[in-house]
Amino acid sequence: MKHHFYYNEKNLRFLRIIVLVITSGILFNNVMNGQNSSGSNAAGGADIEPYVAVEEMPMYPGGNSAMVDYISNNIKYPVRAMERGIQGKVVVKFCVTAKGSVTMVSVLKSVDTDLDKEAMRIIQTMNNFIPGKKDGVPVPVWYMIPITFSL
Repeated sequence: MKHHFYYNEKNLRFLRIIVLVITSGILFNNVMNGQNSSGSNAAGGADIEPYVAVEEMPMYPGGNSAMVDYISNNIKYPVRAMERGIQGKVVVKFCVTAKGSVTMVSVLKSVDTDLDKEAMRIIQTMNNFIPGKKDGVPVPVWYMIPITFSL
């Protein structure tokens, strides 16, 4: 039996709520302790390994609610995944550089190739972040976001 998912206001609202609930706990970085021990010049950003945690974590312009809005308004549920009834949580890891751009996007927890690709696509299209800072200097920082796909 095939399940069909039709875009209507009720379904889109439900998807936005799911994204909001799941991404309210966005900063998995806070769970992870410690930081990298790189001796490189922190001001350069490009020549050092990204930190796991810093004094000032990267922030999406407008805060977490703006990031949730961006994701929920721009995510596209892959048609093949809908047709097969596939749903679940994809955890995406990426680096916010010292200049605030998003790089090194990868999937930490996979659900399905189509969902993984869409989760990575939406992260790669995000606006620049306000960079994280260590000792008052912008540095690259790892960032992780769960994105839930629910039918």
